[in-house]
Amino acid sequence: MVVLCGVINEMKAVTYLMDVNKKDPFNSIYIENRDPFDIGESNRKWIILKGKGGTCYNTYGEWEFEPMPSNRDDDFLKRCRYTFDEAVEIASKLT
Repeated sequence: MVVLCGVINEMKAVTYLMDVNKKDPFNSIYIENRDPFDIGESNRKWIILKGKGGTCYNTYGEWEFEPMPSNRDDDFLKRCRYTFDEAVEIASKLT
């Protein structure tokens, strides 16, 4: 796991590269924080991404398109957001 992006405020990482797809680096697996830093570490949610093209992994074990923030409903957030530990465990199995 490689930290790709960090924040100076308490040195919190926001994006981790879980696996580099050597044949197609644009389809590498990432986990990324999508919550503001002031909500507290235990409440922060993470998304599992395939590349940087807007495809995320859901709780059904499928890749799905991530809509624009204004179009993300509660069902989408329940399907595609994880705790940090859950995201690391799941993404590790996808690599």
